[in-house]
Amino acid sequence: MLNDEQVKEEPLVEKNEVAVLFAEDQVGPYTIKPWTLKQFQEVYPALRVIVGKLMEQGLTVENLDTFFLERGLEAMEAVLPEMPQLIAATLRIDLTEAEEMDWGLAAVVGLKILLQNTGPLKNLSSLVAGKIPGTGTAIP
Repeated sequence: MLNDEQVKEEPLVEKNEVAVLFAEDQVGPYTIKPWTLKQFQEVYPALRVIVGKLMEQGLTVENLDTFFLERGLEAMEAVLPEMPQLIAATLRIDLTEAEEMDWGLAAVVGLKILLQNTGPLKNLSSLVAGKIPGTGTAIP
């Protein structure tokens, strides 16, 4: 058992509320940020196809948080043709650069993009279904 002198207390770090709400992920040289409205407009055509293909594989609102972890490469294979457009719009890079990205890096970046934006998509689908996110309560 450690005594008080052996235990070093780390200073408490105040988290910036904005940073928590709009988290960023660093993957290799790329910083992945949640979509802006403009980016969402750019990724929507690809996202619509991606979501359709994933739903064919069993994606639901209920398993959205775990689906990619459970399905892995099988899920990525289904969405591979749309992935460069999704990556390019999200990272604000040229489509050619996204298409030429190393396969492993592209898979991680694409998965991070989808996972990072899962919350807003899940909340949106709840609103469309007429429920208040996180409560299961119908919107009056």
